[in-house]
Amino acid sequence: MSKATRSTYQVIGDQIRLFRDRRGWTQEELAAQVEELGVPMSNVTVARIEKAKGRKVGLSVEELLAFAAVLGVSPKNLLTPGDKGARLRLFPTIDPVDAELVRAWIRGENVLFDDDSWRTYSEAFSEEEWEALGWELHGGER
Repeated sequence: MSKATRSTYQVIGDQIRLFRDRRGWTQEELAAQVEELGVPMSNVTVARIEKAKGRKVGLSVEELLAFAAVLGVSPKNLLTPGDKGARLRLFPTIDPVDAELVRAWIRGENVLFDDDSWRTYSEAFSEEEWEALGWELHGGER
């Protein structure tokens, strides 16, 4: 069965609501947890984010990271749905992308728009470039 394509904003809102509900928190309680990290947040803002319905919402990277931290999940879990077959509309002019490909991209396991999408980021750098970045090779993996 094919899943509906959702925008990034809609996915983030759905995921925040999912993880908030799993913790048994109200929107007000979630906002208070985020505020404890020093990130301004209100229950009205939480409601606006959760009800994005595909519309653009003004969510900063700091807010996204704060939500992930207090909900006890990786930011990846807020940016992508966990359901199989889900597709995301990351950008208005690009066709929807499989959510698993987006998760792998976020994890640094592949590139998003390269014809050689099987190639990992680590293969894009020479050993000398990795060493210059302070990374060591561990059994061929970074």
